[in-house]
Amino acid sequence: MIINLPFLTLRIERSLYHSDIMKATDFCEYILQRVRKQESVVTPLKLMKLAYISYGWYSAFYNKQLFSDTIEAWKYGPVIPSIYHDYKRYKNNPITHMPNKYNAQKIKEKLASDIPKNNTGITALQLIDSVIDNYSKINGLLLSSMTHADGTPWDLVNDGSRNNVISFDVIQSYYQNKVKNLNVNTGTKLETQASHTTA
Repeated sequence: MIINLPFLTLRIERSLYHSDIMKATDFCEYILQRVRKQESVVTPLKLMKLAYISYGWYSAFYNKQLFSDTIEAWKYGPVIPSIYHDYKRYKNNPITHMPNKYNAQKIKEKLASDIPKNNTGITALQLIDSVIDNYSKINGLLLSSMTHADGTPWDLVNDGSRNNVISFDVIQSYYQNKVKNLNVNTGTKLETQASHTTA
């Protein structure tokens, strides 16, 4: 349903366009829309891990954050608090929330216009779609295990407390090492990485 309230429309556009960086909860709208096309079930845990893994791969290829939200090391892995709080009402159940198609489309446009600076020829949209398509085949519990295995960014900063921030630099360094293991060229998919034990 489209409601033509000028202040609401302006507010949505500002959150997506007047900033170089999006919010994680806006990015989740795109993930949900993409995964639903594959008829895959998405729980809050799976959504969280898909957003986190997308952030990691994006940081390695584009040398910047995919979204502005902090990522923290909680007991059972990396958590993006804004996503946790927005979707915790679903607990371990599938998310029934229908993605905001307007926001999802704006995110898609933003990613499609993100020009690579590393001469790989892969647009941000191609990269993110590949990450979502491949990692969404894995259930949330396995994704969670992969993101808090030995040597992952979570493992490096986790000291048992709940709110340790996992810095951009730590995440980027980890995923840059994963990129070095790929033969990067146009259209490369991340299928081989999705089958590994860490994300």
